[in-house]
Amino acid sequence: MTTRPGSWNEFCWMDLKTRDPAGTAALLPKTLGWCFAVDEEDWRKAIKISVDGRPIGGVSDVASPVCPPGTPAHIAYYLAVDDIDRRVEAATAHGARLVVSPFDAGDQGRIATLTDPEGAAFSL
Repeated sequence: MTTRPGSWNEFCWMDLKTRDPAGTAALLPKTLGWCFAVDEEDWRKAIKISVDGRPIGGVSDVASPVCPPGTPAHIAYYLAVDDIDRRVEAATAHGARLVVSPFDAGDQGRIATLTDPEGAAFSL
């Protein structure tokens, strides 16, 4: 990530994953007062969410090729880590299941998604 909010091992981002990004982006500003805007400089032209000018997350389509087929709508929470490959290896060694392997997400850094042994998803 070019600018990383938060400290290592803290939640730093959320991504609202939906089948209707435009509908989500229309509903939540009216509900929560969040700002939703297409980031024209982002390689995906992603919808970014900000509060009082501070970026807090984004909206993406679960139908994108990055998500496994059949992925339900959900909120993905991201934790900032120092070395994603090492952290993914540690997580899987302790029972996590890898859902989306680490990949380069443009200037946003490298990301991966896992589930804990009970199935709760988290992203790094």
